[in-house]
Amino acid sequence: MPSSRSLTTAVQNLLTGVNPQVEVEMVEVQVVVVEVQVVVEMVEVQVVVVEVQVVVPPVRLQRRDV
Repeated sequence: MPSSRSLTTAVQNLLTGVNPQVEVEMVEVQVVVVEVQVVVEMVEVQVVVVEVQVVVPPVRLQRRDV
């Protein structure tokens, strides 16, 4: 499933902070949007990104306390 790989790569790029590659993934997503399946994936991506951002800060705060 290329969709899953593209989403996983996009998430990894966001975590890594690689803006150029993220833009490339975004272009692929837009192209797949025509298939209408990505519409559902887009919702999942937003939820995953929110969870990732929420999970990262607490970990850093805990590390600082330790």
